[in-house]
Amino acid sequence: MWAIYDLIMKLILAVIITGIVVGTYFLLRNKSDKAKLIPFMIMGAFLVLFEIAKIIIGFQRPEGFRNLWLPFHVCSLFVFIMAPAAFLKQGSKASNIFWAASLLLCVMLIVGTIVAPSMITGDQSRRILTGATSDMHWVPAFMDWHSVIFHAVPIAFFILLLIFKPYKPQRMELVYGGIIFAGFMAVALIMANVLSVNFASFSPNSNDLIIQLALYVAYLVGATLACLAIVYFPKLMRRTKTKETTSE
Repeated sequence: MWAIYDLIMKLILAVIITGIVVGTYFLLRNKSDKAKLIPFMIMGAFLVLFEIAKIIIGFQRPEGFRNLWLPFHVCSLFVFIMAPAAFLKQGSKASNIFWAASLLLCVMLIVGTIVAPSMITGDQSRRILTGATSDMHWVPAFMDWHSVIFHAVPIAFFILLLIFKPYKPQRMELVYGGIIFAGFMAVALIMANVLSVNFASFSPNSNDLIIQLALYVAYLVGATLACLAIVYFPKLMRRTKTKETTSE
């Protein structure tokens, strides 16, 4: 779950993300709400273009394109929700639902990164840090970097969301965000079996249908817990502060 290469890579990314977040904060802290949306627009657009680039570059591989590079992994959902959250009319129901879905998936990603980073980015950290990618064709090397960068952007997105507060989560919007997540996972499950590819850890072996369904349920449980954490953790913190103030 954790390896020394994961730790080193996460520390490097933590320094880079901190620098970006701090710089963005001081640059935009006194700007308008519209201006504060710019970093979210940039990150959302970047993930879309980065994913398109991955698909195009994947076809440059001498052995041919790998279906594993198609956007049907859990975090691939960021490609479809982060940009609409920032670019759609703010305050609209559609925009709020995409914000909710983005927030929901960010929490799941961060928990997953803390608990089991190797499950999030696989062996990419080791290959990049040891220079193993230099022995490969440049396309697989790019895919390693893509995975590491792709999973770092939503973390910066999440931190800036907490700082600038462009969206205040509501229960029903989080429910709709969870439905988007559930629907996307259903598509990933179907595509894993149609293309015989391990998308979102779904085994393409039809004999493992019960295991696949159990994993699907686990994803939904994770999304539900993330929803509860988003809604109730701030309330719990406020109650704790109130009790501390009262006791004083």
